[in-house]
Amino acid sequence: SSDLDPAVELAEAPGRDEFLEFPPADVFAARDQAAHALQRGQQGVKAALHRLLHAVGVGRELPQVRLLDLGTALAEVTFVVVDLETNGLPSHDAGITEIGIVEVRHGRLAGTWSTLINPGMSIPPTIQSLTSISNDMVALAPTFAELHEDILQRLEGRLFIAHNARFDYGFLKNEFRRLGVTFNARVLCTVKLSRKLYPMHARHNLDTLVERHGITCEARHRALGDAKAIWLLSQKWREERG
Repeated sequence: SSDLDPAVELAEAPGRDEFLEFPPADVFAARDQAAHALQRGQQGVKAALHRLLHAVGVGRELPQVRLLDLGTALAEVTFVVVDLETNGLPSHDAGITEIGIVEVRHGRLAGTWSTLINPGMSIPPTIQSLTSISNDMVALAPTFAELHEDILQRLEGRLFIAHNARFDYGFLKNEFRRLGVTFNARVLCTVKLSRKLYPMHARHNLDTLVERHGITCEARHRALGDAKAIWLLSQKWREERG
């Protein structure tokens, strides 16, 4: 088997609350740049937002460790693949509109869960077009505050896997913080993992990976659909890279 185990690039999440903290000036600068980026097209919105966050110095590189260093194989770990749909950047005036979670135990699918979430504010038309999640759809949905205990129970103590994980993890961490709840997890970013496993390729966004590896995504830009696609990708990588 390859020495690049599909469990590399595990990020040990920081225990301090500086993760994705926004100096006020950066919030407005990032928001303006994001709005401009969204106007140019709908592809890769989450990746674009991630790059904007990094450009303004938000969410600096996390210290990396390897699961191999822990003597643990990914197949032996209980983990959750998480994807969020949101109405903007993870600041004080943006919120989650949908969360999808795929739970995997000992390499086997243990369950899936998804729900719409009322962000308490309007969803911009461009994002409505991208995700097909409208203001009407979330109007009667529960808020994050109403769901946070259930979400925390599903995530706590599990390896957190996401595509552009800094975005999803940071958004959730901020939402919990608003409620006075501390949330920390070990994080595996599948963008970084894909770069490690397939350094010969330049592009590692989810659309490209799904096409490259022949994965069927039943609902692109919906939380559970994307989370399932990431899980299928991880299985494909284990087949191809051992």
